[in-house]
Amino acid sequence: MRIFLITCWSLLALFVLLIRSTSACQLPPDHNWYANAVLEEAHTETIQNIGYCQGVSSHNNFYYFYGDDKLHEPRMGIIRECELIAPENRLSSVMPRFKETGRVIKLTQHNKPLILHPTGLTWDETHGCYLGDTVNKVATIYKLDWEQALKDGNLDQAILQTIKDNAAINGCRPCFVQLDKTFLATADYGNATPRLRLYDPAKLSVAKETLEPGVLVKQFPIGSFNQNLSWDNEQKHIICIQNVIEGRGWQLEYLDLKQMLDGWDSTSAVVKHQRLTFPPHDELEGFCILPDGRQLFCTSSIKENVTIGKPLIRKPFISDVKTDFKVR
Repeated sequence: MRIFLITCWSLLALFVLLIRSTSACQLPPDHNWYANAVLEEAHTETIQNIGYCQGVSSHNNFYYFYGDDKLHEPRMGIIRECELIAPENRLSSVMPRFKETGRVIKLTQHNKPLILHPTGLTWDETHGCYLGDTVNKVATIYKLDWEQALKDGNLDQAILQTIKDNAAINGCRPCFVQLDKTFLATADYGNATPRLRLYDPAKLSVAKETLEPGVLVKQFPIGSFNQNLSWDNEQKHIICIQNVIEGRGWQLEYLDLKQMLDGWDSTSAVVKHQRLTFPPHDELEGFCILPDGRQLFCTSSIKENVTIGKPLIRKPFISDVKTDFKVR
């Protein structure tokens, strides 16, 4: 009996030790986290005069970087057009770089700021151009006459529609996705039950708010702290561009949207294709895949706000806030 009790106590002590070890492994100290990906052959550059960079979108072979220029008086959002200077050979060691074309859109109307914090810029051949704005967790989606905005350099004549995104929990970041049908996707920031929502663009185009009947088609629970969305049309994956914790970190959550629509129900978990967490501790805001397969990451910095590199998956390792590196 005594031997049995000693054995039981020993097993209990071992179990407690394992729990403590697992917990320590899951929660590194001092706001560190476990990363499982790094960027190789990476370089960093600066897109000038966009304030705090909030993202990037590509359209008609141009790249549009947008930001929140809080340093401008008065504060306003801004979009700058850039060309990608890239080698013809996809295997070339020459790094792609961006060159400003000189075309700029100030997100003002009649000399007054209209869109302060742009979050999501997206186009569709049928449904046009949409741009999100998130201020104090309140989401507004604007439909734009894109060519007019480029011509004028402002939004004086370019606003076609203003939509209150009151289905959102914490801001909006619109992104067109194309499966058998086209949807306008958007997602929440924060960690209070964030959702990926799919809107019917035809219903949205005549709506004043997203809670009107028929606008919201589907919604799914997703990971926290979504800063932006990117659509991989080749893989049919929607990429959630996230922070690891509030306002810090680089994380990409890849979702198989077709599988989610085909097989998801209210009791099942979201199908997650992959989640990559990178070591940097600054604030990731935007992301896109370049034609040569390299990946572009935008941060909220004023300088060195664009990093381009090749992702490499690694065994999980602790990302230390004291080192705060981008590459390994």
